[in-house]
Amino acid sequence: MAVQVLLTPVVASAGHEIPTGVKIYKWVGLTEGNTGDPLQCGQYSDIVVTLSATTVSTATITMQGTLDPDPATVDWHDLHMVDGTTEISINSTTPTISIFQVLEAPVQIRPIGAGTDLVASAWVKLGTSARR
Repeated sequence: MAVQVLLTPVVASAGHEIPTGVKIYKWVGLTEGNTGDPLQCGQYSDIVVTLSATTVSTATITMQGTLDPDPATVDWHDLHMVDGTTEISINSTTPTISIFQVLEAPVQIRPIGAGTDLVASAWVKLGTSARR
């Protein structure tokens, strides 16, 4: 049965500041068949994603986005790196961590897990800096 993985905002801790205008969120405990809660991000021009898998067998974690803000009609699509062709996902047989700059400017994003033996997390940094 698919489980919705909660989205958690990351707050600054002693000695670790988050710059003004930057928001960081994470989804922890993503397993196969799970979908992360959607994150509203339409007001941010800079989106960076970190995907981390501690246990992967034949599983994939993929970031998806949409321009549709309505949960009743939303249609999700895989996001891409700035090269325009590579999907933002990890699929490995060993523990993996990867950082991706998102090409698209979606209104909402979410991670989705598929396959078997996946234990993963996804982090996203949202900023208002200009795109290059």
